[in-house]
Amino acid sequence: MRVLCGGVLACVGLGAGAWWWGARPPAVAGVPPFSAAADPSPAVAAGPPVPPAGREPIPAAVARLAEGRARAFRQVAEGPLALVDEPGSSALATDRALVGRLRAAGVRLQGLVFEISDVRAGAGRGGVVPVRVTVSASAHRQVPVDGSSAGAPVPAAAARTVVLSLVPAADGLHWLVRRVDDAPPGEGVSAAP
Repeated sequence: MRVLCGGVLACVGLGAGAWWWGARPPAVAGVPPFSAAADPSPAVAAGPPVPPAGREPIPAAVARLAEGRARAFRQVAEGPLALVDEPGSSALATDRALVGRLRAAGVRLQGLVFEISDVRAGAGRGGVVPVRVTVSASAHRQVPVDGSSAGAPVPAAAARTVVLSLVPAADGLHWLVRRVDDAPPGEGVSAAP
């Protein structure tokens, strides 16, 4: 899947490629990934979770979450994060911090797109569903919010595989990100406790 600017979603397959948050964050000069938690993640048995009737399918949720996060950085706004990150979560704190750094620098990330592939959900426990996904950030421009210049190009970030810990939103129909961890080597899906 590829999440494009402006909320347009076009499928380009689930093969090799890209997703969630690219490489480790440089200051503001590029798109930082979600920061992985410091503690290791225990393995969780693989197997697709069965969402309750009416709940957003995991692949659609991951695409929506990626677009919402990119929108927040394109707009330098925290508002879109309310539909991406769980209130009070480490994911929300990380994303708010990046929006704050962008705002302080007076720039936004024009044309930012997160490309996702290889979305695999593991068995959930305690309401948390681990989702292993590969993500990269597209090439984009870091432009002044005031439009005073064309800004600086930022190259595409290399693909990175992470595990998103997804939790049901208050409406019970959508998913939000609680935390993001580096994926362990191999094919298994893991999540933080």
